[in-house]
Amino acid sequence: MRPLELTLEGFTSFRNQTKINFEKLEVFAITGPTGAGKSSLLDAMTLALYGKVARKTQPKELLSQGSLKLQVSFRFLVNETEFLVFRSWLYRTRTSQLTFKLEKRINGEFQPFGEQK
Repeated sequence: MRPLELTLEGFTSFRNQTKINFEKLEVFAITGPTGAGKSSLLDAMTLALYGKVARKTQPKELLSQGSLKLQVSFRFLVNETEFLVFRSWLYRTRTSQLTFKLEKRINGEFQPFGEQK
């Protein structure tokens, strides 16, 4: 798998929408001081792909302080095929709403791929 683009919002230290483009990078390193969000970037990719993160039991634990919405979008390549996965949680007082999309690029356009569970 090759990462192409990661977009996150309301995710740990990334309260505002942040987009990271990996497309032109061959080799890269994630560096920065303690608390800068390095692990959060890897957690965001994991959450997008699997809906959970090993070191946190609930996605709500990754929510930025004061935010009601957490969302991640991850575009990546597998065997020359491009995929886009999107997950979003909207937290209200008593309920939460989950949105999930998995799409595959076919003839230049993203189309739903597989079951949307």
